[in-house]
Amino acid sequence: MASALNDAFSFSVVSKYPIAGKVSDLARKGWNSDGYCSVRHCTTTPFGAAGLANILNTHTHDLLLLNGFFDRQFTLPALIMRKAGMVPCLPTILSPRGEFAAAALAIGATKKTAYTLFANMLGLLKDVWIHSTAPHETQDVMRSGLQCRGIVEAPDARILHPLPAADKAGLHLERENALRIVYVGRIVPMKNLLFVLRVLKRITNKVRLVIYGPVCDREYWLKCRAAITALPSNVTVDYRGTIASEKIPGALAAGDLFFLPTLGENFGHAIHEALCSGVPVLISDRTPWCDLEENLAGWSIPLSKHSQFEEIINMLATMGSQQKRKLREATRKYAVKMHRTNNAAERTATMFREVMEASR
Repeated sequence: MASALNDAFSFSVVSKYPIAGKVSDLARKGWNSDGYCSVRHCTTTPFGAAGLANILNTHTHDLLLLNGFFDRQFTLPALIMRKAGMVPCLPTILSPRGEFAAAALAIGATKKTAYTLFANMLGLLKDVWIHSTAPHETQDVMRSGLQCRGIVEAPDARILHPLPAADKAGLHLERENALRIVYVGRIVPMKNLLFVLRVLKRITNKVRLVIYGPVCDREYWLKCRAAITALPSNVTVDYRGTIASEKIPGALAAGDLFFLPTLGENFGHAIHEALCSGVPVLISDRTPWCDLEENLAGWSIPLSKHSQFEEIINMLATMGSQQKRKLREATRKYAVKMHRTNNAAERTATMFREVMEASR
């Protein structure tokens, strides 16, 4: 968003310290510029992000964007401080990022229901706008019963990154005779890695799965590890942990297929990254990416049709390098067309201006 809109808006991003890698001395001391926005990292405590109140009180801003309704480190403290008058009550937009989808609400349902009732009872979002990225997410928010100022709709604003060097060379196609599948995402039930492993257990061709992402649910990861151990010898798995965001396009481009049978996405940033990297995607039908097959950019399959996932993987495993290359070219072409025809950045900018004007 900051990359796509930095000509019209100045962004300051407040986040916890990165999961992987070292934080520079400059970042530790305060605000750090990375070229398209200013960044400030906070340590996190059981009571939320340390120093958040000071940042909201001292850093000049016209609009506050909150990411995730059920976030206890930034969103909940910010909402409570706004309500208590501890920080300026400026125009505020909250992006739930698909948290109100039925599948997402089913995970930890009791706690989420209690939190929603708590927020409504205190009126935490009485003057806060909810950002929806599509009509289906708008309906999800309305069904949740969350009481807010209103719902504003705008697609996620993203940029089309250059095709990674790994894909231009195409060397990975000849390097291995196994189909190389890439998974990028948090290790949590919502992203459905266990489904990936269960599909691969029934694959008869040679396959290599490379997994990138932080383990955010330890119990779920133990189930995934047990499933990995039970895989046949023709399927190998390489877990590489977290990955820096700037390295994701290259990691995706080194694969033949991106596999994410998610339980639900309001957008699907990893899916977008894969498409921009020219990598066909195999996903569930619970995302906005519903026109993949007609554009030869991948497949969107209902999770109930388990055998279709297996058929697609076996087909790709026996496909020649020239056919794979044609798929990659069609995928990149689809990504380019999508960015040329959508108006996400313009609609997001309009959303910002309308919320600030209405809040006055």
